[in-house]
Amino acid sequence: MSVLNLDRPRPPARPALRVPAWAARAALAAALLAAGQLAVASGAAASAGVPAPLECLRRLPEVLGGARFWSDAARSLLTTAEAFAAAALAGLAGGAVLARFPLVAKILEPYLVGAYAVPVVVFYPTFLVVFGLGTVPIVLTAFLMAVVPVLLTTMVALGELRPAHRKLARSLCCTRGQAARLILLPSALPLLLPGLKLGFVYAMAATVGAEFIVADAGLGFRIGELYRNFEAVDMYVHIIVMIAFAVGCNSLFNLVERIVRRDLT
Repeated sequence: MSVLNLDRPRPPARPALRVPAWAARAALAAALLAAGQLAVASGAAASAGVPAPLECLRRLPEVLGGARFWSDAARSLLTTAEAFAAAALAGLAGGAVLARFPLVAKILEPYLVGAYAVPVVVFYPTFLVVFGLGTVPIVLTAFLMAVVPVLLTTMVALGELRPAHRKLARSLCCTRGQAARLILLPSALPLLLPGLKLGFVYAMAATVGAEFIVADAGLGFRIGELYRNFEAVDMYVHIIVMIAFAVGCNSLFNLVERIVRRDLT
């Protein structure tokens, strides 16, 4: 009878293959481009009127080299920045007030959650009638879409703080402003950043969507104009650039979030 040798050393475990996130994203983008190129070449996408991805990439330098593109991009980015800045300030201040008064927060929370699901773009025609054609209706629409997630996450983040944070502020004889600026907000920052990131995404989506409906400039306006003029290649080039910009902004927010969490651990 053979006896099992329990003291036999185990073979070393094989190291897990780790692929960097950027490499996985690049591989996914390349796979999507290849699939789109094959679909167009085989005629499977002929009925949809989708141009070949390689044709869009060849057209990309010409579009980026034109002054019209950068004028539209500057208009959209400025409008998004204005709406996001206003939403961030109002959302942080409103969330701090609601966290300070839990009873008021409990009363208003169902309405805020309901407003979170309302498509604010439906109010854009009303803003057009009141404020006329320009950036004001677009900024208001984007602001209303972005402020709710920032406000809700701020309220939750400040409400989840431990009592030790407020005791620390009192022991240091901080005023309310100093306590909020130096202790409470930095402690809640890991939970605030996802709300700010979501607010920026909503502001950008609302800006482009409102420009697509009625506007006189901007990337959304240009995409709508190219769509109506059947310039499919240039339209998809603008869409690709917008997707790349959105991915870049999201990666930047993720980087800041990782840095903040690393500093707090």
